[in-house]
Amino acid sequence: MARNPIFLYIPNLIGYARIALTIVTFLFYSSPVKFFSCYVLALLGDAFDGLAARKFNQSTKFGALLDMFTDRGSIVSMFCVLSALYPSLSGLFMALAFLDVASHFVRMYTSFFLGFKSHKDANTKKSSPLLRSYYQNRFVLVLIIAGHDGLWLLLYVLYYVDFLPERLSKAFSSLLYSITPENVRVFSLISKNYQFFGHMYDINIPYLTIPTTIVFGICLILATLKVYIHILQLLNGMRDIADKELEDMEPPRKKKVNQ
Repeated sequence: MARNPIFLYIPNLIGYARIALTIVTFLFYSSPVKFFSCYVLALLGDAFDGLAARKFNQSTKFGALLDMFTDRGSIVSMFCVLSALYPSLSGLFMALAFLDVASHFVRMYTSFFLGFKSHKDANTKKSSPLLRSYYQNRFVLVLIIAGHDGLWLLLYVLYYVDFLPERLSKAFSSLLYSITPENVRVFSLISKNYQFFGHMYDINIPYLTIPTTIVFGICLILATLKVYIHILQLLNGMRDIADKELEDMEPPRKKKVNQ
């Protein structure tokens, strides 16, 4: 039996490399330099596989599914890592992971159920204008994804290197500690003397404090917007599926015959 050539399409080969990089990334999550390097390479691969698909005319449903699978695995793994680093926020990260996977599953299922070629095209007349703009405007899509993924990467870096201004860092750290029950102990990480930020590397780079804080704030806004888009994906997709089912259940209308 001849091998299916789709498996060896260039964008799919990039997808396999991204999966390998993601696995390596989270095996070394406690090593900041290795983690950061591999994670950034995996994110860049997400951009290049799309470029390759368009350049070589190798866009396939298998490739879209592989890309979706890799993206979800990467972000869920990141939420698992952040849950370990910030135990007091583990509930939030678990909720975000569930919403991310559920919303994209519904979006992908909707595209197949309604017969769209790609999940990016799965918009109906009832689709939210924001959701339509997100998928149809490539600049908006890339910007929001970059801010969303950038926030979680910055939170990871912040655990090892405190790049926030002193007042903001203390306020953020106090907030995290205030929502952490005093009787909780997770691998002895939580205690009254526990420092949430920059606990491993005492690096002070004053001229980077303001730029990094601005970037952190922008990423926070864009990540919040993407979470809202996830909610729209979930609700719009479920409504579109229900509408299609209702349409299929209704008996066909008879055409009037002119007398």
